[in-house]
Amino acid sequence: MIFATISLILLGYGWGPLPHKYLKLICYIQELFPTSYSETIVGVPWVGLLDKGATRQLLAQTNSVASCSSSSASLVENKFEIVMPPRDVFDLQLEFAQAGLEAIVEDDVSGIFGYAPDYARMELSRARWNRLENSPHLRALFVFLLWFRVFILFPIRLALLTSSFIFAAIFCIIACFYSLTNQQKTWIAVVYSRLFTAGTGLVATYHDRKNQPKQPGFAISNHLSPNDIQIISADVDPDREYLYTVTGQKHGGIIWAIERLVEQLCPAMWLERNNPEERKNFTKNVINEARRAGPVLLFSEGYCTNNTRVLQFRKAAFEDEVAIYPIALKQNARFGDSFWSEDQFYIYLFRLLSSFATVYEVYYLEPQFREPDETAEQFAARVQSLVCEKLGVQPATFDGSLWYKKAERDKYSQVIQHKCAMQLIHLCS
Repeated sequence: MIFATISLILLGYGWGPLPHKYLKLICYIQELFPTSYSETIVGVPWVGLLDKGATRQLLAQTNSVASCSSSSASLVENKFEIVMPPRDVFDLQLEFAQAGLEAIVEDDVSGIFGYAPDYARMELSRARWNRLENSPHLRALFVFLLWFRVFILFPIRLALLTSSFIFAAIFCIIACFYSLTNQQKTWIAVVYSRLFTAGTGLVATYHDRKNQPKQPGFAISNHLSPNDIQIISADVDPDREYLYTVTGQKHGGIIWAIERLVEQLCPAMWLERNNPEERKNFTKNVINEARRAGPVLLFSEGYCTNNTRVLQFRKAAFEDEVAIYPIALKQNARFGDSFWSEDQFYIYLFRLLSSFATVYEVYYLEPQFREPDETAEQFAARVQSLVCEKLGVQPATFDGSLWYKKAERDKYSQVIQHKCAMQLIHLCS
């Protein structure tokens, strides 16, 4: 399997329809198991679960079965019942208002940076195992699937991932002694990307290739995982004279090694996000590169998300009269969530390589240009809306710093509190 996959990639071929038939088989097997939690409550998608404290018996559910206390909430025949002890009506109103405020502040942000809902629902988890107590055949299948993922899929994918690094390293050494043409570098980068994505279990479908980014300009994409660069690059024609000018944040560890390989195969620009002076120079250099050549591949959200929302696009790339080529990345998380939510990268890597598959839909949208009377903020918001419309998700009005920086979270919480207070004053007046 490993040798056959490497040979097909080197020759410019793939496995054809077999990966999609494999996904259909996995779908069939997954449907044999009960889901980890009810998908809907009274027809409304059930998103998240917050414990609102000892005095409030209001519970919501995130990624697990709604097992609530007898004095709080319960699921009965797919209906949501709130059972609360008799209390003062005014106290209840205050508690509902407080719970709603907490839900807005927390869920509106935290839901973007956790496991994707489909992944949480379909994953072979302990909750699902406990629900199979009276199904010995399903328990046996459950164990087999875990064995298959850990002892079959993981070693194969690890070998393919390793082969991508070896392949790239060999040509990096060759490049030290021989001058490679742009077309040769593109071929090397594309083959490396295809080996890499095969190692991550990627099954991708690329749409509207006629709109693929061209020189000069920006290729603006939403951001799901640290592997998005390879996923987009894997679709480039290996005979093309140029690939992408890739951009990203400087990392350490394994990602540092990947970045060093990438910059040997194509133009690359890395940013130290915590350095204000470097950020300023980075923006200037990126815009100049997009004007001169490109296409510069830029993830304007600045942070990865689990694909349930698209974060606010930063306006820097939208300031000048440079062509914007939007790319919309959509994952089907029921087979495996590509979002990196773990603290350690090696834990994320193990989960990724041992998942059933990483399933992407990649949409190339029509090129966009800034209109004469349009500000950079309006242009960025318009492109963000186009990406959201293609993905079928809502645009966020904030960026990832709201989640990763406490000062930004506190500021956002105060804004929400002020808005809620104004609404209450308006209703009471």
